[in-house]
Amino acid sequence: MAKPKYKFLYLIFAVVMLFLSFTITSCGKSDENKPNDPTPTTPSFNIVGFGDSISAGYAVQNSDMYNSYMAYVNGETNINDMCFTNLIASAYADEHESVGIKSYAKSGDKSSDLVSKFNDGNNYPNLGTDVNNADIITLCIGANNILGVLLENNASNLVSYISGFTDLNTIETQFQNGLEQFKTDYTNTIIPYLTQGQAKIYVMTIYDPFKYFDANEIRYDSTDSTTNYIANLIITKFPAIKELAISYLNQINDYIKNNSDYQNVTVVDVNAVFEAIDNASKYSTYINADSSKLDLGRISYTSISKLSNNKYFDPHPTSLGQKFIANIFLQAMGKPLINLQ
Repeated sequence: MAKPKYKFLYLIFAVVMLFLSFTITSCGKSDENKPNDPTPTTPSFNIVGFGDSISAGYAVQNSDMYNSYMAYVNGETNINDMCFTNLIASAYADEHESVGIKSYAKSGDKSSDLVSKFNDGNNYPNLGTDVNNADIITLCIGANNILGVLLENNASNLVSYISGFTDLNTIETQFQNGLEQFKTDYTNTIIPYLTQGQAKIYVMTIYDPFKYFDANEIRYDSTDSTTNYIANLIITKFPAIKELAISYLNQINDYIKNNSDYQNVTVVDVNAVFEAIDNASKYSTYINADSSKLDLGRISYTSISKLSNNKYFDPHPTSLGQKFIANIFLQAMGKPLINLQ
């Protein structure tokens, strides 16, 4: 069969985008949420969240978290009500007169983006004060230092790899750069900045949302030559780049665990918990929540457009997953767990 023309690389890009990123944002607006001005009554206990899409509680359209996420995106709330940081706050509500919660999380943020926030007094005038006044800080950062490499410049790296124009060695060099940037940011800026106050800081490790995903489960119309070609490229080439990405995410996890020996800093090893349990698939991502939805049909611009808003192809944690992550934090905090039923 003759190789389809380059125009079909767009289809490769569109399909793979659904599978390989913590940075997917199908909303037109940025989910940057600048915390509102403090309320007249100063809370007696303060929780501040930092991180990327998981901390922001990213939710694809039509998911059960979507409305809460959009309220956060639109600045109607200081934090997404269904993200793990907000869920943690409920464990402290009975102990304190009032609990204040703010978030500086944004989908797609790398460690360098978080560092930039610390230095941006114009857009984040209250950030330093919030850190100093915080009793608890949650942090989930670093995934996009690796996965973001694949999606920069309109995902040209990912498309080039799937199409055979870029090899794994080229991608790995960029992964290595992302890892080294994380190490520098984490040690030299992030932890020193967050530990300037008296807050207890809880740092989350990064889990693999695709642990239970098997590319061979994808069903498609093999009678169509274009669909057959593209689907087979994804099935044959996706596993290798996934494993390489996860190996670098694990290096970030190891660095977090080995370089967090600071007063009041606790590592919450979410990745280890996800690796240890058999039923993590229902928490990690919608794609594992119902594998019967992995049907591409005949690949076309129309089907790709529909799939881009299909919650079953999004790699972010489900609402149940956010509760599960909150429980891992609560266990580390010595607090009662949330009922997952």
